[in-house]
Amino acid sequence: MQIPNLIRNFIRKRIVSECILLPFLYPDEGEFESFQEGYRLASRKTGEKLADDAPGQWRKSWRVIARNGMDDPFFVDFALGDALSVYFAYHGAGLWEPIKVADDIVKFEKILIALAALEAPCSLEAIAPLTDLNNEFYRELADDYARKDEARKEPGYKYFSIFIEDLRADKVKKLVFLKKFFEDGSFAATQDRTQNLPLCVFNGIEELALPLQDKLASLGVKFNAQEISFSENLSRVKANLSKFRYHTPHFLKRINMKKSLLFVALCAFAGQLAAAEMPAACEEYKKVSYDFIDSMAKQAQAQGKKDFDVAATKKEFEADYASIKKMSKEEQESTCNQGIAEVKELENMLKMMGSIK
Repeated sequence: MQIPNLIRNFIRKRIVSECILLPFLYPDEGEFESFQEGYRLASRKTGEKLADDAPGQWRKSWRVIARNGMDDPFFVDFALGDALSVYFAYHGAGLWEPIKVADDIVKFEKILIALAALEAPCSLEAIAPLTDLNNEFYRELADDYARKDEARKEPGYKYFSIFIEDLRADKVKKLVFLKKFFEDGSFAATQDRTQNLPLCVFNGIEELALPLQDKLASLGVKFNAQEISFSENLSRVKANLSKFRYHTPHFLKRINMKKSLLFVALCAFAGQLAAAEMPAACEEYKKVSYDFIDSMAKQAQAQGKKDFDVAATKKEFEADYASIKKMSKEEQESTCNQGIAEVKELENMLKMMGSIK
C-alpha cells in the first residue's frame, strides 16, 4: 500500500511532548500495516479485518498514524485522497466517534510542534490560531495543562528506574515473584530474562518505586534504584510500550494515568465484553472488576487522594463491558476468562508491591 509522502514525513519526525494525550507512539519504518492491528486489522498474520463501514465502526479507509499514551488513535482517511484531515478517537468507548483535530497533516504537525515548545504552567492560547479550543479533544488537553498548573503548586514527583543486579541465593521464590510481575507465560521465559543482568524492572514515580524496592529487599534481591528525569522516564516507558500492543479497557487507562504510566502497562488485558445473556464467566469478570475498582478507591481514600472518581470509572467500565455484543458466545467466554485472570493477577501483584491492600 502506498503511503502518501506527507504522512510518511510526519511519521518520521516523531513529534512527542510530555503530555500523555498527544501522539506518543508512531509506526516504525516498514511496520505501517502492523500498526493498524486492533483497528482496521485483527491480525496482520491472519489478515482478519475488523473494519466495517457501518456507523460507529472503524472504517475500511481509516489508517492510524500515531497513538497517544492511552492507546487512543490519531488517524487519517485514505479515501479522501490528498485532503488528509487528521482525526482522533477514544478507544474502548464502544463506538468509534472521530473528532477532527486538524484540517490537514501539515497543520497538525504545526500544532504538535507548538505544543512541544510550551513549558508548563501555560495556557493553550499559543495554539488558538491553529485550532478550535472548543473542540472536545483540545478541551481535554486544556484541562490537562490546567491540572499541570495546579500540580506545580505541590511538591514535584520524582522518577526512578530500578535494575536487578543479582538474584543471589534461593532463586525460586524470586522467579515466582518475577513471573507474576512480568506476566510471563512460563518460568523458562522468566529465567531467560534473568540471564541478562542488570535487568530493568521498573520506570515510574517514587511512590510506586518504594514498595517495589521493599519487596525486592525482602526477597534478598540485589538491586539498584536510579533517580531519572521526567523525560527519561517518558522515553523508557515509550520504549517498553512500543514492544507490545495493549488493548486496555478505557476505564483502567484513565485510573491515575497522569501519575503512573507503569500502571497502564500492567493493566494489559482486553475489555471488549458483550451484552445480554452472557456466559457466567462474564458476570464473574464484571464482579472482579468492580471489586478491583472499589479496592483502588479505598486505597486512594486512605492516601487522601481525591482524584479517583469511582462512579465515572465504573461508567467507563460499563462502556467497555457493553462493547462486544457482536462476539460469539465462545469468544465472550474466552475473553471474559482472560479478563478475570488478568484482573486477579494484576490485583495480586499490586498487593505484593504494597500498592493496595
